[in-house]
Amino acid sequence: LELMKANQPQEAEQAFVALSKDFPDYAGPWTNLGILYAKSKRRDLAVSAFTRAAQLNPNNAVAFNWLGILNREAGDYARAKLAYEKALQLTPDDPLTRLNYAILLDQYLKQPQDAIAQYQRYQQFAPKEDLRVLAWVAELEAKLKAAAPPPAATPTAPAPATPAAPVAAKTSKEKAR
Repeated sequence: LELMKANQPQEAEQAFVALSKDFPDYAGPWTNLGILYAKSKRRDLAVSAFTRAAQLNPNNAVAFNWLGILNREAGDYARAKLAYEKALQLTPDDPLTRLNYAILLDQYLKQPQDAIAQYQRYQQFAPKEDLRVLAWVAELEAKLKAAAPPPAATPTAPAPATPAAPVAAKTSKEKAR
């Protein structure tokens, strides 16, 4: 972990590979390998590492969040959604997962109402107010309002018809008078 923090990814990767061999049933080294692989754009290795980490520890919310990210990037939105939802079951107050899930709902699944709810939940858990998210929510709300049909007029019963006074046709005699 110190090597990762010191921005020495190759050395960190070697250390985590060694740890994963020494302790193959521990999820931590696999999770950290997944992060290193994902950050170095080695998607297949990252997915394998996170999948292994999640198998070893089904409560590994970090692995599920990363699987959501990788699946979203690959265009597999259904799997991304499942991964984010699993991560949120495990850690419902994690702002990063909440934000990733909201973005998936907003930008990729086109579910604005659900996205707004997730963005708002994100704001509750975020360490500080995120102005970008406030703008995104305002934009979504404006689009929803603009797309909403105007409220239907309340149907009113027609006014009772008043019989018109009979108009007698004037005969030619009356016209003459």
